[in-house]
Amino acid sequence: MKTTDLTGRNEEIRALFPQMFTIISTNMSAIAPTGNNLEDDRHSWTQAMEEELRNPERRWVISQANGVLTGYLLYRVNAADNVIRMDEIQIAEVYQGDGIMFPALIAALLRDPAVSGATLRSYANRQNTKSQGILQRMGLAVVGETERGFRFEGRGSDALAWFTNKYGLP
Repeated sequence: MKTTDLTGRNEEIRALFPQMFTIISTNMSAIAPTGNNLEDDRHSWTQAMEEELRNPERRWVISQANGVLTGYLLYRVNAADNVIRMDEIQIAEVYQGDGIMFPALIAALLRDPAVSGATLRSYANRQNTKSQGILQRMGLAVVGETERGFRFEGRGSDALAWFTNKYGLP
């Protein structure tokens, strides 16, 4: 398995859109189905990702095995506010819980020099108790609630300490 930061390599990212959409649509259909047909969801998601390609704060990390996308992490670095927002951590169903994919993707995030002194923020759907537990173990706490889920926040240094204690240095 290989984890790669593709930030700034828009054509390579765009080529992975079909595989990325397959992963997220499979994962989200289990916890937060949209009620739309698959093609409408694909169109909306692709438009949103095209916009994100133009966002200078966006970071794109992917993981592949034998040329097949196994997971990805999308996060934003807001240097002015010293905030990193983890927006998407998506792992293909067959690799979920394998003990390899999640650490590989999070290690890529934690290697970002901006993390150690930053505030980490994330969101977890109310139905996604697995994500909620992971964020809490990373040292993030619930700081807000919406109808559909929870907003989390914590210190990057705490997440780095948790990761180092559990997996070793990223």
